[in-house]
Amino acid sequence: MITLSNRIDPMGTIGGVRPPDSKLAREAVALAREASSPTLFHHVMRSYFFGELRARAEFVSYDREIVLLSLVLHDLGLTDRARGPRRFEIEGADAARAFVTAHGLADDKAWLVWDNIALHPLDLNLYRQPEARAVEWGICADVMGQELERLDRQAVAEIVAAFPRLGFKQELFRLLQQEAQAKPETHLFHPCTMVAHHCLGGVQIPDARPVIDGAPFDE
Repeated sequence: MITLSNRIDPMGTIGGVRPPDSKLAREAVALAREASSPTLFHHVMRSYFFGELRARAEFVSYDREIVLLSLVLHDLGLTDRARGPRRFEIEGADAARAFVTAHGLADDKAWLVWDNIALHPLDLNLYRQPEARAVEWGICADVMGQELERLDRQAVAEIVAAFPRLGFKQELFRLLQQEAQAKPETHLFHPCTMVAHHCLGGVQIPDARPVIDGAPFDE
């Protein structure tokens, strides 16, 4: 199926944001596009542009290439490129680090990409470097609509038009369900959650489906 993103340059200016035009950045976008379904590729690209929009309003300076690399590669673990026995964010982080290292990224920066991806399902990135916070902001804005109101509405609309959602809510839930069924023991609980569940009368676990469906997008 031909989608709008197949007819535009994802490295062009979208929503007022022009990605850093390095060789590595272009190769990372190409890898994400090759490895991912159109729906997943559009998600990682929207996440990147949303994260950049927020970061440039919040920070005087940050490594824009690290933000791009972390966001466009953050879901490799949900693709055939990086499937493995560990939880998807770890498999994806390893694949991303190997890729950027092979393409000449300095070791300390490659590990920052690894950290950003490995921690993205949690809230830990929100307490780390500007690049890590930008990664979390971008993903949460696209998946849950979290703090989407901080972004320019016209820019958001332009980004979504460039990278349509293509039934993203349903596709994400399917991918997470597939992950949970394949590796039910790999996704860790916080120790306090285990204590609350077994020793303090139980703890209510939020349902991911309404959280995903609650994002202020049609699909």
